[in-house]
Amino acid sequence: MTAPPTTLTPLPLAAELDQVLTPRRRLTVVEWGEQYLRLDKTHAIPGLLSWGHSPFWLEIALALTDGYTDETTVVACTQSGKTLLGNAWLGWVVDQSPGTFLDVMPTEPAVRKRIDKGIRPMFKESERLARHCRPEDITYDGFQTAEMFYYSGHAGSAVALSDLPCPYVRMDETGKFAEGVGKEGGPVGQGRARQRTFHESMLLVVSSPVLEGDVIDREYEAGDRGEHYGRCPHCGELQILTWDNVVLTKGTDGHLLDHRVYLDGAHGGYVCPGCGVEWSEADRWSAVCEGVWFPEELSQDKRLERVRIWQDFRRTRQDTPAKRAVAIDRLVERLLANHKARHRSFRIPALMVNPMFTTVADLASRYALAIKHLRAGKIKDLQNFINLELAEPWRESEKKMQELSVKRHISDAAFEQVPAAAKILTCGIDVQQEGFYLVVLAWGYQYESWLIWADYMDSGYTDDAGRFVRGSTKQLKNFEVIRERILGSAWPQDGADKPIGLSGVGIDSSDGTRTDEVYDFCDRVNNPTLCFPLKGDAKITRPPAIRPTDLNREDLTRRRRGKRFRSGMTLWRFSPLVFKARLWRWTANENPGEGYIHFPANVSDEFIRQFTSQELRTERKGGKIYRVWRNKRGRSANHYFDAAAMAAVGADLAGVGQLGVGDQGRVRLSEMQKRPR
Repeated sequence: MTAPPTTLTPLPLAAELDQVLTPRRRLTVVEWGEQYLRLDKTHAIPGLLSWGHSPFWLEIALALTDGYTDETTVVACTQSGKTLLGNAWLGWVVDQSPGTFLDVMPTEPAVRKRIDKGIRPMFKESERLARHCRPEDITYDGFQTAEMFYYSGHAGSAVALSDLPCPYVRMDETGKFAEGVGKEGGPVGQGRARQRTFHESMLLVVSSPVLEGDVIDREYEAGDRGEHYGRCPHCGELQILTWDNVVLTKGTDGHLLDHRVYLDGAHGGYVCPGCGVEWSEADRWSAVCEGVWFPEELSQDKRLERVRIWQDFRRTRQDTPAKRAVAIDRLVERLLANHKARHRSFRIPALMVNPMFTTVADLASRYALAIKHLRAGKIKDLQNFINLELAEPWRESEKKMQELSVKRHISDAAFEQVPAAAKILTCGIDVQQEGFYLVVLAWGYQYESWLIWADYMDSGYTDDAGRFVRGSTKQLKNFEVIRERILGSAWPQDGADKPIGLSGVGIDSSDGTRTDEVYDFCDRVNNPTLCFPLKGDAKITRPPAIRPTDLNREDLTRRRRGKRFRSGMTLWRFSPLVFKARLWRWTANENPGEGYIHFPANVSDEFIRQFTSQELRTERKGGKIYRVWRNKRGRSANHYFDAAAMAAVGADLAGVGQLGVGDQGRVRLSEMQKRPR
C-alpha cells in the first residue's frame, strides 16, 4: 500500500475558486466616486471626481456607508457640492449595494431638472453605470435595473411619497419643502417611515437653510450637529470659520464701502482669532484641508483623538487603490470608535469652499451690497446672504411696530415742513366708506424719510356754490376732494424759494367694492405718473416687489363694454409684506440718515397708535409657511400704516432708489414708470 503524500498539491483552479468564493469587498462612496464617477463638461472641473477639491465632504461621504449611521443631514451653502455628493451616493447604490432608491425634490420642475442635468448625464459619462441602465431609459419617474428601482418625485405629491418600502432615500433642498403632504405628515417623516423594515438603510437630507425652526433646521438640530474646524497655518489653532472673523474696511462715516470696492481683496479678509494674522486665500484653503469635523457634544479628549486620527490618515501613503482601501477602512474603524451616532449632521458655510469657486472678497462684496439694501429697508438680500452663503437659518426677530420706537424718532421739525435734504414727496391714500386716510412722506438719499402730513379727509366735492358736499366713496364724484386738496398741493421746504409738490399719489384699490371708482378717478386725472391705483397682493413674495398690470388689457369687463382708459391706465400691484417690513426697519433704525424715518414734533397719538397697530407673524396654511402682517390684539385700525406703505410704493415708482448724495433736482418719474407698457 502506497503511503499518502506528506503535502497536498493544490488543484490548478483552487486559487481562482478561492477568489470567487471570497466575498467581494464593497467600495465606499469615496472610492467608488474616485474610480467610476466621471463628471461631464458642464461641471466646473470635468473628469473623474476628486475629493481633493472639497476635502470636507470626505467624512460625510464615509458616513453614508459606515454601517452604523442611518441618517445624514447636510446644511450647506449653494454650489458647495451637496448635489454631487447625492449623485455619487446614488451611483454607489446602483453599482455596489442595489436597493430601492427614493429621490425627492421640492417641486416637479426641480425633479425634471435633476433628471435632465444630473442623472442622465451621470449615466452617460460613467461606463460602469451604463452597464446597469442605459441613459435613454431614464424617465422623469425614475428607472430600473436588474436589481433595483429608482423613483423620483416631488415633496408636494402624496403619490410620490406613497407607502413604498425603500432602504435608500434622498431629500434634496428640504428647506423648501411644505410641512405636510395632503392629510399625511411631512415628507421627511414619510421618507423615514419607508425605511422602518430595513436593517441597513440611509436617509440623506441636504439643503440650504431658510428659516429657524423649519424642516432642515430641525433635522440638523436632531443630529449630532457637526461643525468643521479649520487649522490656522500660522498658529495651529482649530476654529470654526465664521463670518464674525472677517474684518472689512469701513468709511469715515462708519459704514461699509461701496460693494464693488471689496472685490479687489485689499479691503477685507479673514483674521485668525488666535494669532490675529489675516489669511490669504491659500491660508484659508490650507486651514480647510487640515480641518476636522467635531460633533457638538464631543469631549475634549475625543476631539484630540479625532485630530490624531485624521493626521494619521493624511500621512498614510494611498498611491494605489489597494493602499487607499486599507487606509479608508482603518479610518472608518477609528472614527466609529471615536464617535458613533445614528444621525449625523453637518454644516458647510461658503468660507469652506475652494477659492477657485468663492473667495472672501466675493463674499465681502455680497455682504456689503446686502447691508446697503438693508439700510434702504430691503431685508431679502441679507436673508439670502445668511442662508445661501453662511449656511445659517434666518432667525426672525420680533417684528412689532412699537410706539416707543416711533417716539424715539420724533424730532423738533414742524408738521407740514419739508427738510432741505428731501427731494421727493409721495402720498398714500387708504380708501374708506366715507373718506380717506392720507400720509405724505418726503424722501432723501438712500430712503431717509420724513412724515410731512397725515390726516383723515371726508370724501366729497365742492359744488357750484362753493359748498363742500360730503358723500360716500361708492360715488365717483366724491373722489374729487383728492383732486381739489391733494394733487395740486405743495409744502414749504427749508432753504428753498418755492414749495415742493407731490411726485406720486397712490390710491388703494384693494377693496373690491370701490375698485371701479378708483380706476375711473385716476383715469379722470389723466396723469398716470402722478396719480395711479395700487393694489396690495399677498402672493408677491419675491422680487420685484412692484409689478405693473395694463388695465386696458386685463380689465375684460371694460373691454366687453367697448370702454378703454384714456390715460393708458396701469395698476401697480405691490407686496404689503415687503413695504411694511421696510417701514418697520426704518422705524427700528437708531441711526439717523440712510433708511431712517423722522416724525414731526406734533405727530398725533392716533397716528402713532395706527402706525404701530400690526406685527409680522409666521403662519402655516395648506402645508406652506407664510409671513403676513396682522393686527395686534386689541388693535383694529391700521389705516395710517397702510397709507404709509403705499407712500413707500410711490417712492420706488418715483425713483428714490436712484437718488445720489448730491442730487438737487426733484425727480418726478422713475425708469420703471417711463418704460413702455
